[in-house]
Amino acid sequence: FREDLYYRLNVLPLTIPPIRERKDDIPALLDHFLVAFSARLGRTKPELSPEAAEILLRYPWPGNVRELENLVDRVLILSPKDRWEAGDLPPHVRETAGRDDDVSLVGEDLDLKTAVRRLEARLIGKALQRYGGNRSEVARRLGISYPSLLAKIKIYRLDEPASGVNGLRTGRE
Repeated sequence: FREDLYYRLNVLPLTIPPIRERKDDIPALLDHFLVAFSARLGRTKPELSPEAAEILLRYPWPGNVRELENLVDRVLILSPKDRWEAGDLPPHVRETAGRDDDVSLVGEDLDLKTAVRRLEARLIGKALQRYGGNRSEVARRLGISYPSLLAKIKIYRLDEPASGVNGLRTGRE
């Protein structure tokens, strides 16, 4: 990259964390790619089984958004079903996502939005543990503002003794 060209283009640098650090963006990205690629193929957008949704949320996405985009395109081409099951996903995605020994995020009666909230609560809780409760560092590492982190800690009641399922406190417990 030519240095002079770099400085011409580098007017407003944007740093966007990879999707493995923004798991809450995965459902919106999935939906976008499913709608776009289904329309391109002239098919209806498939639904995701709870198990398939859980796998896609737990997968670390080393190839970032482009890997997610290619996976959706590949599965749509290879699996012309109206509903994706876990077995429709590539083996390496299923196996890598299954390496986490934590309790399952998604049960048969759980929707994707709740699963994402549980994952977010777990990620924040683990980050708080990892960085010794240093909330400024956790906010920086997760790529969210400090006030946003404080709000999420309050919503998920992460500053209280552990209760709830999979790290998510619902307020009904």
